[in-house]
Amino acid sequence: SYYITNDSMFLEIQNNKKVYGVIQLSEFLFPEYKNRYLSFGIQIVKICENIFFQIERYEEKRQLEVQIILDNLPYTAWYKNIMGKYTVINKLFADECGLSKEEIIGKFDEQIFPIYKAEKNIVINNEVVLGNRKGYFEILYNDIWKEEYISPVYDECENIVGTTGISRDITEKKIFDKSLRD
Repeated sequence: SYYITNDSMFLEIQNNKKVYGVIQLSEFLFPEYKNRYLSFGIQIVKICENIFFQIERYEEKRQLEVQIILDNLPYTAWYKNIMGKYTVINKLFADECGLSKEEIIGKFDEQIFPIYKAEKNIVINNEVVLGNRKGYFEILYNDIWKEEYISPVYDECENIVGTTGISRDITEKKIFDKSLRD
């Protein structure tokens, strides 16, 4: 929106009725006032900084909200970049690894898991990426059965940039199913 006084025009920068800043346009209406262009430029910079700050706060809030959703899932959940490095995990994932999120983020499977599990994870991840398809897997890690759903993640150009997945322990279900067959 805008409003006009005797010597200036003011433009409000707003989104959803929240004002992020006001630009005074008197410098353009009255160019004979020297050295006022600098103050106009500074006003715009301050407004832009405020807008970028608001955008950053929105992004931080959005990331927090996504993390809240992930941390409340009854499954382990993760995102790995195309190189296989974990960049997002949920609390249950960290708990099952016996590590903190900070100790896992930025690491590869072989830096987190025993070699038998790391190798299986790498093979499955490569199958999803190279096959360019989602996958459902039942995997036995020692005596623990896991059900995993893994999907490629694409950028705006449809290039695979990573994988995301969820996993749950199905050991009790497997034992029950086996007891029914016996």
